[in-house]
Parts: sequence; structure tokens; C-alpha cells
Amino acid sequence: MRATMLPVDVQPIAGTYTGISPCADCEGILTTITLTDPGIDAGVQAGAFVMTMAYKGRSAHVRITGRWDMLPPQDAMHGLRQSGVVRLIPLDDGTPNTFRFYYCESGQSLRMLDASMQELPDLVPHTLLRLPEKRHRKK
Repeated sequence: MRATMLPVDVQPIAGTYTGISPCADCEGILTTITLTDPGIDAGVQAGAFVMTMAYKGRSAHVRITGRWDMLPPQDAMHGLRQSGVVRLIPLDDGTPNTFRFYYCESGQSLRMLDASMQELPDLVPHTLLRLPEKRHRKK
């Protein structure tokens, strides 16, 4: 049986993704992003997010909340298959326009992009993998 691949703009994006993000002055940042409340806003998937970051080798932890959306294909930069770019829009960090961009790989991972939506070098850890959904057992 062949699996049917949905276009990335209709892939189930909501979920929890985790992995190590790059850090300029530490061993890495354990990053977890949960994308929730999927819906359609102006024709694209959108919802709320919570990002937590724990700096390896330090006691520093950061929690950022906000909203996310899937950029329309015409807004995605060349070289990224023209769609699948998730934009995180922080609501509480006090800095305007501090968007974060990730390329969503078929709803299974988020790959960090730079501020210009370009790929990071392969030598830098930058992929967050989707955690399996927890199934609740009936008792």
C-alpha cells in the first residue's frame, strides 16, 4: 500500500517538537515547541505556541508564548520548496518583530531557519523532531 503525501500546507502541523538549538556561548539549547489550536486564519494554518528553552550547562530557562502561522507559498523564500515555513510570532518578549522561522518537514520535524528564512549550515544542530502523541487509555 502506498502512503499518500498531503501537500505541506494541509499536513497536521500542531504537536510538540523537541531538539537541540544552536547557542553562541554554550553547548546548545534544549528547545521544545508546542504548536496548538490549529485553525485557518486568512487561508493558512495558524494557532498558538509555547516555546521553552533550557541552556545546557546553565540554570537559565526561557519560556516564550505567542501565535504561529504557516506562511503562504509566495512568502516562502526560494530554495525551501516554496511552502512549509512556520512563523512564530512571540507575544510576550517585549521586542517587536522578533519572528522565528522553521521549515516544517511533512509535519514530522521543524528545521530552524535564520531571520531571512534561509537554511542554517549543516554543522549547526537545528532540527526539532515531533514527539509522538500520547494516547490515553480507557480504564
